[in-house]
Amino acid sequence: MTQPTENPFTLFAPWRLEYLEALEAREKQAGTPHAGSGSFLLDYWNTPEADEANHVIVRDAQGLILLNRFPYAGGHLMAALGEPAPTLLDYAPAQRAELWKLVEAAADLMQQARSPRGSTSGSIRAGRRAPECRSTCTCTWCPDGTAT
Repeated sequence: MTQPTENPFTLFAPWRLEYLEALEAREKQAGTPHAGSGSFLLDYWNTPEADEANHVIVRDAQGLILLNRFPYAGGHLMAALGEPAPTLLDYAPAQRAELWKLVEAAADLMQQARSPRGSTSGSIRAGRRAPECRSTCTCTWCPDGTAT
């Protein structure tokens, strides 16, 4: 496998292969999901002492922002509430507002740190087999690889 060289801002992510190959096996082993099991975000929420190891960069009373351990794009952050829910609509309106505040903070952090041309924020990933709903923020780059 060789790294593409046309665009220096394209993330070559062979480390995602390990994650993708193991995902189905982990889901099968976990069995039927139930509250408090199978959610790495809930594990991270419940272990603030491990924030550095888990790449958590912001934690407040409602949730957290973290770097994606298996990013598919440069500048990939995740925002999630501490209380897991399988879908966005399982949260009360006030909780959805708190999640959006975390998304806004993540977008601001990304803008300050990476100065991308743009970003994609608010892509909601509802848990397929785990009780979690999270949002992602990723950078947008020019086709020629420049950030502006």
